[in-house]
Amino acid sequence: MSLTLHWAGLVLCFLGGLWITVLAWQRGILWGLGCLFIPVIQLIYAALNRRETKSAFFSSWPVLLCLFFCCNFRVAERWRRLQRQAAATKALSSGLGGVGGNWLIRRRFLLRLS
Repeated sequence: MSLTLHWAGLVLCFLGGLWITVLAWQRGILWGLGCLFIPVIQLIYAALNRRETKSAFFSSWPVLLCLFFCCNFRVAERWRRLQRQAAATKALSSGLGGVGGNWLIRRRFLLRLS
């Protein structure tokens, strides 16, 4: 789910940036080249021409906030999985006889967790 939201957000951000770049090309060649090759110029252009770029700006930049939360959700999900695996490894090593336990049972159990 978070991966789908992540890719959808990236596509929306790309389309909003492309929209601002097209508006900059309509204003002038130097603005268009600047927006195309120097990303900071795109922000400057959007700030200087708020009325024209309001729709494009508000369709692309808030998506970055969504992307930030999706990435944090995926990191937290991965962290919880690693903690579960560490707890399972500790429980298996102590509960199944430590080093002398059945390694195949431990391996299958850990594969089921991941």
